[in-house]
Amino acid sequence: MLNASICTFTNGRVNMSNAPPSHFSGGVGFFVNGAIAVSAGNPTHYHQGMGFAANGDLCVDPAPAVPPDHFSQGGLPLDANNRLYVNTLDPITHYSHGFGFTADGHLAGVIA
Repeated sequence: MLNASICTFTNGRVNMSNAPPSHFSGGVGFFVNGAIAVSAGNPTHYHQGMGFAANGDLCVDPAPAVPPDHFSQGGLPLDANNRLYVNTLDPITHYSHGFGFTADGHLAGVIA
């Protein structure tokens, strides 16, 4: 489960990296700089309702064009394949559990 207190942020958006995870916390992989390790691929396994790649990256949809299909147990927006919906462009309109979200309900993130 994602915990905002261990994530790093840029202008309110959670930092994410395409690099493989260097360590894990709560079942989620992180890069050395505190960014969440993510992949745009389809999940090969699942943990706490979210999809993960074989190397441990959290699977994301970085350009969702539709509202979330459903939400994880922690309230994070997911698509039908349990990939996390991440919006890298639209402004943050509200916060929940320390994370910024856009008007469409997607997690506000920066993928580097």
